[in-house]
Amino acid sequence: MKDAIQALAGAGIRKPSDITSQFRRCVGAAAPHEPARSSRLVQERFWEQFQEFLEPGDVVIADQGTSYFGCAELPFPHGCTFVGQPLWGSIGYTLPALLGCMLAAPERRHILLIGDGSFQLTAQELSTVLRHGLNPVVILINNDGYTVERHILGANAGYNNIATWHYDRLVEAFDPLGLAVTVKATTEEELAAAFETAGGNRDRLVFVEAFMERLDAPESLVQLGKAFSTSDYHHAPVS
Repeated sequence: MKDAIQALAGAGIRKPSDITSQFRRCVGAAAPHEPARSSRLVQERFWEQFQEFLEPGDVVIADQGTSYFGCAELPFPHGCTFVGQPLWGSIGYTLPALLGCMLAAPERRHILLIGDGSFQLTAQELSTVLRHGLNPVVILINNDGYTVERHILGANAGYNNIATWHYDRLVEAFDPLGLAVTVKATTEEELAAAFETAGGNRDRLVFVEAFMERLDAPESLVQLGKAFSTSDYHHAPVS
């Protein structure tokens, strides 16, 4: 905390209003994200695109892994709430957390970011969300297993693999009344179209499945994985 305070003071931040001013300067200088035609989704550009999708007052809930580390570095619009729990690292926590957040504040737009491995632990809560007629945007990052664990140990080990699911069909199984919209995105163009669909269907649950490579991750997660590997196993991650 001492280091953090010194860094803030060194940036000229002395009071809360200075943080807001610094944020506005950063956001104002950012160039709009232009989706690359037919370019495969990658973590770095995905988060740029996601940031432009955000609106003031959104509730963003990010599961542990690439979702949390990608979100944690973003400047959010005014009035947004960010929900995560990196201390315990309990994957799968955020799908039931989404249910609780939406019941507490149904007037706000809720966006869930969750990995495929995390989703498989608590997938049935999507049924409860639909039963209550709630309308979040659920973005499932399908990167074929436990990417965060791959960066700690066993990049290609079987214990970091998961079963392959047809996630869109699972949504359909939970949704006999047809209250949800499902979209898949493998490119930046398709993700832009998915966000447009989400923006135009605020009265329905929109489920976006975004496909990325299994070892693609935010740089902060990659570095943390190396630190965990060194601390826990006394060597660099196994490739």
